Amino acid sequence: MEKKGPEPLFVLRTHRSSVNDLKFHPLDSNTLVSCDAKDNVFVWNLTNRRVESSFKVGQRNKKEQEGEENNEELKGVLSVHYLNDGSLLTQQRNGPIQVWSVQKGEEPIEVFQLPNQFGATFCKVCIMEDKIESEKGDENEFKWVVGASDKGIEIWDLSTRDKIYDWNEKESFEKRGMCMDLKIKKRMNEILLFGLFENGSLCAWNVHCKKLVWEEKVDREAGLSLECNQECSRFIIGTVGSDVSVYSFNWEEGTLSLENTFIINHGGVNGIKIRKDQRIFATAGWDHRIRIFDNKKLKPLAILKGHNESVNAVDFSSHCNKVASGGKDGRILVWSIY
Repeated sequence: MEKKGPEPLFVLRTHRSSVNDLKFHPLDSNTLVSCDAKDNVFVWNLTNRRVESSFKVGQRNKKEQEGEENNEELKGVLSVHYLNDGSLLTQQRNGPIQVWSVQKGEEPIEVFQLPNQFGATFCKVCIMEDKIESEKGDENEFKWVVGASDKGIEIWDLSTRDKIYDWNEKESFEKRGMCMDLKIKKRMNEILLFGLFENGSLCAWNVHCKKLVWEEKVDREAGLSLECNQECSRFIIGTVGSDVSVYSFNWEEGTLSLENTFIINHGGVNGIKIRKDQRIFATAGWDHRIRIFDNKKLKPLAILKGHNESVNAVDFSSHCNKVASGGKDGRILVWSIY
């Protein structure tokens, strides 16, 4: 029998459908944004536990609404992200990528949308805002969004609103199946893109060379969720199976090795998040639970309960003192954490 875990600080219940994603503000641990399967986006003030602003994303035609009515997994806002300037980016499943200006006390305004959509994907887009040194030695700022569809992987520049990279390797993607999760990282002066696929393959690309650096089959089960550390030397993988696997990659030798496997007894991990200080990580499970692990010693630390259905997303606050989860039950739970 599992031990009784700590109680959440509070539960937010305004959503009336599945909470697909949530993110803490990158500078404010008392501000949280969430999105759901009915195209709603809520910005929360966690001090008074109220919605500070809200808006509905996109308009769907009658045929789309009828086709999605009984399947929440195929509709809504799939992911939401804070950008460094305080604006919000939303990814609508079967809809566009949109950027919104959200000012306190004012109605949210759509700034622009990209002329593309990633289709009925389960893969949440990822964001990178950084600087990179050019061949001339200058530092160039960039702001990218990376997404996957059944056709391949694309990178769009949010400043110019142009598509800058497109991996449309039909045969390779058919072999691997659908891309289920993506992470983009900067290692030294290289931008690396990592993708976890339906057939259990983990791939790494060098973005500027547009080259596949390495590919490893890490699991027999279908991949669901991927997280990696700042150094791109540790990869945590969740699947539809009953285990969470941790791998290390030696860049000098070019070898990927299994460090540890945690058996969670209940299949399915929808999301994984390493905390900013790299000390712990959390998983969001099909079994309604959030699991906390020690990222240094690779040991389980706690099991957090409170959801009545599958947990879709988990995130840590910027000050590392809170963890929040969003679930298919429409609830958001917030815990205090060491």
